[in-house]
Formats: sequence, structure tokens, C-alpha cells
Amino acid sequence: MEIMNKDPILPKDTSYLDKELGSGCYYKNVEILDKKVYTWTIPQWSTALDREKLYSKTFEVGGCKWKLLLFPKGVTRNNIISVFLYSVDANDEKCEKNWYVCSHFGLALANPKDKKIFIKKEAHHRFTSKENDWGFQQFIKTNDLYKARGTTGKSLIENDTLLVIAYIRVIKDTTGVLWYDFSEWDSKKRTGYVGLKNQGATCYMNSLLQSLYFINLYRKATFEIPTEKEQPCNSVPLALQRVFYNLQHSNSSVDTRELTNSFGWDTVESFMQHDIQEFNRVLQDNLEDKMKKTKAEGAISSLFKGKMKSYIKCINVDYTSSRVEDYYDIQLNVKGCKDVIQSFNEYIDVETLEGENKYMAEGYGLQDAKKGVIFQSFPPVLQLHLKRFEYDFEHDAMVKNNDRFEYPEIINLSKYLENYNNEDLPENDYILYGVLVHSGDINSGHYCAFIRPKNNDKWYKFDDDNVFPVSSYEVFEENFGGKSIYKSNLNISNRYTNAYMLIYIRKSEIDTILAPFSEDDIPKHIGDQISKEQEELRKRKEQIEYERKSLIIHILTDEIISQYKGFDLCNINNNYLPFTNVPNIQILKTATYKEFIKQVQLKYKFNKNDFRLWEMNYRPNETFRINKIVKCQYENIKMEEIFKSNNDNYHGPIIKYLYMEIADPNILKSYKKPFLPLESYPNQCLIFLKYFDINKKKIMKIQKFTIEDIDKPLIHYAPLFNEIADLPVNTPLNIYEETYPTMIDLLNQNHSLRKLEIVDGDILCFERKLANQEEYVNINKNIMIIPQYFDNLLNQKVVTFINIGQDDEPKLDDIQLILRGDTTYIEMANMLGERIQKDPENLQFITYSTHQQIRYLPNKRIDKILDPDEIILYYTILSITLKEYENIMVISVDELTAKHQIKKSHNVIVYNDSTYRDLYESIYKELGYELLRDENGDYHSFVREESNDGQNEREKDEEDDENESSEEDDENVRYINCDEVLTTKRIYCTCENRVLTIVKPDDYMSIRNHPRDVKINYYVEDVPTEELDEDDDDNKKMVSVVYFDKTLNNLHGIPFPFEVHDNETFSELKKRLFKKISLSNKELNENNVYLVSKESQLIKYDDDDVPDEYVAVGYDCPDRTLMHLLSDKGLKINT
Repeated sequence: MEIMNKDPILPKDTSYLDKELGSGCYYKNVEILDKKVYTWTIPQWSTALDREKLYSKTFEVGGCKWKLLLFPKGVTRNNIISVFLYSVDANDEKCEKNWYVCSHFGLALANPKDKKIFIKKEAHHRFTSKENDWGFQQFIKTNDLYKARGTTGKSLIENDTLLVIAYIRVIKDTTGVLWYDFSEWDSKKRTGYVGLKNQGATCYMNSLLQSLYFINLYRKATFEIPTEKEQPCNSVPLALQRVFYNLQHSNSSVDTRELTNSFGWDTVESFMQHDIQEFNRVLQDNLEDKMKKTKAEGAISSLFKGKMKSYIKCINVDYTSSRVEDYYDIQLNVKGCKDVIQSFNEYIDVETLEGENKYMAEGYGLQDAKKGVIFQSFPPVLQLHLKRFEYDFEHDAMVKNNDRFEYPEIINLSKYLENYNNEDLPENDYILYGVLVHSGDINSGHYCAFIRPKNNDKWYKFDDDNVFPVSSYEVFEENFGGKSIYKSNLNISNRYTNAYMLIYIRKSEIDTILAPFSEDDIPKHIGDQISKEQEELRKRKEQIEYERKSLIIHILTDEIISQYKGFDLCNINNNYLPFTNVPNIQILKTATYKEFIKQVQLKYKFNKNDFRLWEMNYRPNETFRINKIVKCQYENIKMEEIFKSNNDNYHGPIIKYLYMEIADPNILKSYKKPFLPLESYPNQCLIFLKYFDINKKKIMKIQKFTIEDIDKPLIHYAPLFNEIADLPVNTPLNIYEETYPTMIDLLNQNHSLRKLEIVDGDILCFERKLANQEEYVNINKNIMIIPQYFDNLLNQKVVTFINIGQDDEPKLDDIQLILRGDTTYIEMANMLGERIQKDPENLQFITYSTHQQIRYLPNKRIDKILDPDEIILYYTILSITLKEYENIMVISVDELTAKHQIKKSHNVIVYNDSTYRDLYESIYKELGYELLRDENGDYHSFVREESNDGQNEREKDEEDDENESSEEDDENVRYINCDEVLTTKRIYCTCENRVLTIVKPDDYMSIRNHPRDVKINYYVEDVPTEELDEDDDDNKKMVSVVYFDKTLNNLHGIPFPFEVHDNETFSELKKRLFKKISLSNKELNENNVYLVSKESQLIKYDDDDVPDEYVAVGYDCPDRTLMHLLSDKGLKINT
């Protein structure tokens, strides 16, 4: 039954509905095709409560038919009213599969006399044949309809009547994916493009790679780098070429692990979020280096390189100082700027140097001047990095700036170029190509890219694996940042999703830069290799699928058993002995038993009547034994019916072990049958015997044995056991049952085997019985009995040793050793050293699971060193003993030029407990000097000099024995005094780009007495001549010279000590500084010199001023060397 009003009611005044029901955000960025208010009066509400559901009359909005659907007691009958908008078209049998309509709607329950008394809910939905209704299961409790609302005292029900109001908007779907359910989205099928897989935190890389990929000139240049002889694991260009190839040809998202592996990154680095600009610079530097002397040389600079000029121009005299620099991207301020135009304006703002801040012009003295930056050229592809992340001095932390910052689709940059003549030239028009977006804050977030791959109006969102078409509103308005434009009843929320990088392309060149990319642009070897790998992968998948449909049957033979010396008959899952290699036959589950037996015959060359197969299984006590004979009444029965999986839900390959019992020739001779006939011997039993030699302390024989009658006493079979062991027939024996590893039971030989509960597959171990008390005394010395043997097995494990030698050393084969729990560290080292013919003292062990170095503890047991499950160890062979190695430190020391650039690097070896004095001596020795102390404790320096004869003699001696020195050597060596180097060289230590201390010969402080977890560097510099002329070296005041980029938080470069001179003017200080600073004369700028106070404040002085107390001298310059990328915490890509 349908309860409905006769005619839809369209109120004359719908403004309040627009305000109330239309307050959602969904319709504001889309085109509304049609909208309508529909009212549904439900009379006799008390009667309607007995109905399961009610439908309104059909009505039309936007060319579609609709109904309202209401459940008076709720969908789940919980007395909470459910209300839905129902698509009649979607439920029509003639509805096409791909039919849909998008609607934003509001539903309200209202008082029929006063429509302003209502409750409402809003939603949006893409109606399809699969999802044909949408609304609210829990709209309002049934009883709450009668509660008074507002000041009127009226409820929603009046005169037993309820009014339902629907405000419906049909929305135009401009992208085709509005409110789409992406659970089954196929990016390639729907867009023609594919995404990149996220390895954990590589979304920043994925976004950049997608933006580079669609710059077809860049992609073409990348493919022009020769890579035929390289491997993707260690070649960044080849790995990138393969990513680009797969982006073009793959039907699903592309894996980037090859690429990050080529960077030299481990898994941890792939889970670390990095900065897009930082990654882009390092990647392009790497590729540009690989492009040298190839067809691609210069491609990156021709696409991305522009030029800018920094200048200072005097106002009153004709003097200009300028410096032209290349750039590959521009960093624009977001803070305080409303858009790109304002940020560019700020970038080229001119600063006036006047008053106390006048400029010292060469030849003109102090002058008023204009200081600024102007662009000389913009590149074809312009990358703008928006400075969303900035330092918050108040909180001493980096924060993200989410302010609104607009960017245009087309921008003309003429006014920012040098020689601008107030004319916006068309060659300086740039069109937006890509927007890289960051969502989140400084600590966490996500990157995606909005890209226009072709020169048209179609934008796509590249979000890791998925690619979606998007509207221009999503590209621009939704990524400007700032406050949310969507209002709710509670607040106005901040946006944490905003543009971070903009990519513009020169409009006049965009068709060339995005020109179609052809298959001819891809080197043939790349496609061939990837096709080959895909074919191998396809075959591997087929093999896996074949295995899934297969039985893998391992067949244990007497020959394999006879070589085994452990528990059970073979070892397939315990680490106390090497695993037993049991050959297998792989056969489809649907194959017949007859087909299987044929394969067995072919493999083992036996007639089918000369063997029988026993199924092997684990017993409840976890021993692995034969269980029953495989019997098959019908040869055509399928294998999967004979060997069923224990788990009905398991659909993988079934692995089974069978024992092949070969016919006994004696039985065949006696009974004319291959096996003991069951009808003649119903109490027969197949067991296995292990003979243990108590003197040799090992198992000598293992073989099957058929018990003819289990009712006979065990002692009846003892003579036969002796015969098997080649012992005298009457030799007394101890016979044990191998029940399970920790239970080796001595059997009463007077009992029958039935009473001893011996069954098929049991294992009996026997040994010569100890003859006298003397032998009992010698247990653990000269002899061993079976229980001891098995106890020892339990206390041992097989450990695999894997060599991880240096790249230039041949890698040794893996070694397996059997180690007991009480084996000591030094015993383990000796065992491995003997196997590989190396000094055990030089072996260093590293755990497989944690990659931790194992300390040299010679007498410590390995069960105290290794975890119980640790069965693999890495090892490396050192050039010195491990004991010495653990007590040394290798310190990197760099020799510097007069301009403090690295001239030569040294590695200096010192002991952990060394002092600065020890380090001082070691560094001089590494530099080629011998230091000796006289009776007063003063150092003297000598340099070794050999005569030609002595040198020739030395070379001859070294050929005879490079490890021995000849006494004649000393006769041909002269030592020349050179004490001057003790004063002309200075050794100093830096910590995080600041000078920490100057290393002196009388400093007994430990070298380890410095801040932990920071990078410490040591440098050797030549002391300036003017400092050598001064006598009182100890009373010199030294400060640190540091390089920084805009703030002291961005230190970089190599700092160095700088002497403070009394009564020295700021101008004189700068002149001395510029003689030592590591920049070219063209790059030096006096206005970039600051003094640093104790409070870490930057201070400026007039040139004639004599500075007060300061602790450092700072020079402001960009970090073009990107040294921070090479630090422990920075981003790196292997070269």
C-alpha cells in the first residue's frame, strides 16, 4: 500500500529551504542541472506505523523519476524512522548497466501546518542500478515525533499527520567520476594512465615521477642515456627508464622498488618521508652527471635551467656589483602573499641600503645603494616550490603554513625579467601543467599530483596506484589552502591539503615539450629485457599455478635412510642436523594412481611388483614415521582422492612423503612373492633398526627389518640384529625404542613386541652391552651410549655461515657447521677458520636477523650469544684481529686548502680510549711525519727520506717477503727535522658545522668526550702567515666562522677557526675573512658578513665600528653544494 499526497507541493517561498537544506558543500563547485522541492503528506500516521514501509508518489527531477521511501519503525525494526531517496529509473529492468545520476539532496520531516518546524539531514549519492536508493537508516526515533519543538510547543506530528519534504538537486558530472565508488576502479581502462605503487612513504617520489614522465622531452632525454651494459639494481638511469617504460605499457600500477634500490636505499629509507624539492634536485644532479658525453647531455638544463642576477647598484655614483647564477627551481614565499603574482613581486623587491646600512663601493666608499634580484631568463619548464614549511622561532620548530595561496592557470612573467619595458611579451606566457599537493602537517602527510598530460583542459589526479579525472575546481580552489569555504554549524575549519609545487610550461613551447612520445624513442634493449622478465614471471606464475594443482610426493628410499644419522628416518624440519634431500615426483591432483606408479617406475627403474609404498605422517608425539601401505583398489582413481589435504580450506599444492619398500630377495626366493605374505604371517611388522657403535660414538647402520611375529619376545630377534651389525651372534645387546627425541627407552628383551607396543614404522636402536664396571666408568670419556648420543643431538644445531666480503674480494661459498649449545665463541671461530683456511682471530660475525655485530667473547657459549632460532650468521674477514678491531676507531680527517676546500681525505685509526694528544700524533703520522718528544716533553717532527739505493733495496726486500722488514733499511734512511710543521698546521674538530675544539698536543681529554649522536669531523688547515708571526699562541682568541643560508638554523659548508684581533674594525675583519672563505671572489659580498652573539643573534656593524664580544662570524650564502643531503639524516642517491 502506498500512502501519498495527491499532488506535489512546491512552496512559493523556498528560500528557507535553500538556506537550511542547501547548506551543504556539495553543490557549490558543480553545475546544478535541475532542482525541485517535493512534499509528501502522510495522513493517519498512527495507522502507518503498522506498515513495514511506505512509498511516495513518483515525481521527476532532472529528467529522472524518483520516489521517497520511509520505514515507520526503521529498516531494522528498532523504532527509529528510516528515510531514503529512491531512484525509480535505477530499478527499471530496462535500465542500462552503466546508467547513473548524481544528486545532492536534503530530507526533512516537518509539521504539516508549520513547515519551519522540522528536522533535516543531507546527503549526496551517485545512483546506479547497484545502489538505487540512498538516505538515512536512523533519521529520528519514532517517539520523538511527538516531542514539542521550539517556542511554539508544536511537534512534528499534528492531527496524526506527518509531512516529508525533499529538496533534490541533480548535478552535472563533468568528470564522469563524481561520487564514484572506486573500489573496482581500473585507472588504465578509464583514463589511459596508470599509477605508481607506494612503498610505505614514497608518495612524494611518485608525485614527482609522474610529473616528469609526462614532460615528453624529459622522458625522451632519459631514454637517450646509454644503459645497455648496466643493471637496474645499481643504475639510476636504467631503473628510471624501466619505470617510465612500464608507465607507458603496463595495465596496472607500477612498482618503484627497483628505482629506490638503485638509489642505494634500504627498506627503512623507503618508509621515510622526504621533501619533493630535495629529492628532485638530487635526482636531476645524478641524471645530469650520467648524461655527460652522451646524446642526452644538456637536456635537463635546457628544460629546467634559468638565470637570475643578484645586484647592488649605487644610487649616487656609477657603480654596480652583480652576480649571475643558474637556478633549476624558484622558492616562493607563501606567508604574507595572497598569490603567485604577489610572491614574485616580493621576490624581486628592491632593498635600499642607506644610513647605517650603506654599501661599501670599491673606489667610492660608503654609498646609498639598491639591492635586489632580477631574472635574466626563465626556463621552458618552470618549477615553483611554495615555501609551505617554515621555521617557527617561538616554538623552535618547523611548522606548515596552510594559508590560502592562489595560482593562475596562465601567467605572464615579463615584468620579472631584466630590461622589462612595460610590455608583456607572449613568449613569457606560461601555462599551468602540474600541481603537486601535500596533505597533512610537518610530521606526517601525503603527496599527490594533479597533471594535465596534454595541451588541453583535461586534468587528472595521480594518487599513488590510482589515476582519476578531476575538475578544474579540484585543481585550483581545493588546493589553494586557507580556511574551508564549506560552513557547518560548528566552525570554519582549516585546510591541510594545499599546493606545494607548481609546474608551468612556456605556452609557445608546450606543444614541443609535450609532443607525442613514440615507441622509436625507447631503446630496444629495455623493452626486450622487460618482455623477457615478464615472460619468465608468466612461466613462474604458471609453475605456481601448476604446483597449486599438484601433488608433490617425496619418496624416501633405503639408500637415503642408510646415510642419515639423526632422529626418525630423515630430517625435514629440525635444525639440529642438515635437512635431508628427499627427491620428489610432481603430478597433477587429477592424475590417476596408475599414471603416478608409471612415473615411479621410470624414475627408480623397478618393476611395479618389486616395491610397495608406505605413507609417512607425523605421529601425535611429533615423530615422523611410516604409517600404512598405500593401497589402491582401482588404478584409475585420482591422486587427490588418495592423498587428501588435512585442511578442507587449503587449495595449494599437497606435499606428501612416501617410503619405498624394496622387495626382499630372500623372501622372494622362499615364498615366490616379493613381500612376506600376510596370510601366512598375520602378526608381521615392518620396523627400522639403527646400530650404534659405543666406541666410535656414532650410528653405523640403519635399515628396515621385517618382524615375522610380534608375539615373540624381542630377544628372539637379537641374533639377527647382531648379524646386521656384523657382531658375534651371541653378543649381549641394549635395545632401545626411539619413542621421541627426549625419550629413548631401554626395552625389556624378554617381553614380546606386542607387549612392548611395537608397530609398523617404529625404530629400534641397539648397541653392544657394556661388558664390565670399567666400561661404565669410561662413559663420557672413551665410549658413549645411545641416550647420550641423542641428548647431544638435541643440544646441537646446524648454522649456515654466509660470507659478506668486500666488493673487490671473491665471495666464499656458504658454510654449514654443526654447533652444540656449549660450543664457545672461539671454538665456533676455529671451526669456521679451519673450513675456509683463514685465521679465526680475524673473523667477525654478524647476526642474520638483526644485523648486529657479535662481540669478541672467546669463552662465551653460543647458546648465550645466539637466539634459539638463529641458524644463519653472516661473517666477514678482517685484516686485523677482531679483538684489535673492536678497540679501534676509524676517524676521517680532511686536509684543507687555504680557501678551506677539501684537498685530500685520510682515514686515521686510533683506539677507543685515545686522547686528543694520541689523535694529534696519529694525524701527523698519517700526513707522513714522525713525532718524537724530547726530555722536556716538547714535540719534534721528522720526515723520512730514503736514498735511491735504499729504495731499490727496499723494493727487492718486499718482493722477497712483504711482511718482513730488512735491518739494512734503516741504514739507507735519513730523517730530516721539520719542526716548522708543528706550528704551520692546525688540527681542529667540528660538530654540526661549528668548530668544536682545536686539537693540541698537550690535551689529554678523551676523543669520545663529545656530544653523542652528532656528526663529528676533523680537519687540518695551514695556519695563516699573519698568525705565525705572533708569539703568544696560547692567549689567542679564536672564534668559529660558519656558513648559513638565511638563518643560523641552516648551517652548511666547512667551518673554520678565525683569530680575533683587538681593536680591529669590521671592515678589516672582513678583509681577513675573505682571504680564507671558500667562495670565489665574484661570489663574495661584504653585506653577507654577520657577527654572532652569545644569544645566537646575527649582528651587523658599520665598517668603521670595532665589534664588541662575539662568538662566531657568519657568512650568508646558499647551500649549492647540498652538503646537507649527504649527512646521516639527509637524502642520498648512490652515484
